[in-house]
Amino acid sequence: MNQEELELKILNYIKDNNEECINCINNNKKIIQEYYNEYANSLAVKKFVDKLKDVIMNLTKFKLMDKVLSHPAFKDIYKEFKESDILIRACQNANNKKLVEWLLTKDIDLYVQDIEGKTALMHAAEHYQMLFAVEKLIEGSDDHIHITDNNGNTALFYGNRDVLIRMLKAKFDLNHINNDNENIFLYCCKADKFKLFDLLLNLDINFNLVNNVGKTGAMYLVEHNRFLQLRDLIAKKQINVNYKNKFGDTLVSVFIKNYYKSYSNYMGNFVTEGNYLLYKNAAFTLQELVKAGCDFNVIIDDDCNTPIIFFLLTEDYVSANYILSNCDIDVSVQNKFDISASLLSEFINKNVFDQLQYHKKRNKNRFSYDSLINLIRNNKTFDSSFLNSNNVTMHKQYRYSPSSNTPVIQQWFLEFLYPNIGVEYYYVSTSKKTSV
Repeated sequence: MNQEELELKILNYIKDNNEECINCINNNKKIIQEYYNEYANSLAVKKFVDKLKDVIMNLTKFKLMDKVLSHPAFKDIYKEFKESDILIRACQNANNKKLVEWLLTKDIDLYVQDIEGKTALMHAAEHYQMLFAVEKLIEGSDDHIHITDNNGNTALFYGNRDVLIRMLKAKFDLNHINNDNENIFLYCCKADKFKLFDLLLNLDINFNLVNNVGKTGAMYLVEHNRFLQLRDLIAKKQINVNYKNKFGDTLVSVFIKNYYKSYSNYMGNFVTEGNYLLYKNAAFTLQELVKAGCDFNVIIDDDCNTPIIFFLLTEDYVSANYILSNCDIDVSVQNKFDISASLLSEFINKNVFDQLQYHKKRNKNRFSYDSLINLIRNNKTFDSSFLNSNNVTMHKQYRYSPSSNTPVIQQWFLEFLYPNIGVEYYYVSTSKKTSV
């Protein structure tokens, strides 16, 4: 019997949970000890362990494996096995609880990392069903819990809610900064791990940290339209709601860029329940930014557009009306094309208001074509220099324009930003309109 045949025979015995495996090992003890020797033939040991791991991944009974690994002939094989990635694979797979439980008794090296630098603890932390493994792995808070992956993240960054609750009781470095200059709070905001938010908000860490791309946790909350979390962050922590990074980004500019990107090039059926909920959250995020006292006169792009110019150019009149009614807006500011909100008041599209469904007569002073024009022209910063001119023109700009999806978003925003306005068009399904 050659080595390949012997390997296959042993592996098949293990796969079938056949005790004859021990007799086979006893009968070939000398051959195994000489061939699978870490000093004389370490490559053979590694190759066999790789095959052994593939078999073990599917086992649910381990009495035979205990006998095999404790056999004197398997001394070097067992040593290699303990230094392998078997526990990482088992925790990553997360479907074989018995296997993980067994491996945790086999003195597996907890410092082993995979190609991404992740440890078994990191993989286990991602799965709710691996909570028992996490609890075992963090017992005593040994140094392995501080290992970082290729991005500089510790296992703390991988935890789901149940896992994080346990980890916060261990001796993790809560102020650890990864390679992107992110702490656990900033990282979770970026990854949209919003279910952890209340736990993170109670930590004594830096909530104003800026990562390598100039983003704060608050900016990521805005990007993900997590308005409830944004509200709590502003209320409980001292954050600067008008912070501007080195790229000129603010909470307001981040919101507008993300908002426009989400619908301007959207392909396919736009009117879905998912989009309805998405823009519901977007509307409430805009509302929170207004309530927080954010500066809505900031420059949002390289063309020197302000939010009010953006909303008017895209015929997003619901949002324009909302910020004009609730913020101190400067309508005289011009972009690099000499376009201002004052000028744009001459080009407001009345058809947009005609198509929107709400109680128009009852709310003509609250939201209408005339009310929007009045909000602009009665503004203390309104530039009236062109009103009596017969040649009012607007230079062409290409950055922003109305989308075919804008009317739908307007109707949704009208519902959320102007409750009790008599909106009848709440959510349009793919087949019919739903009225309430």
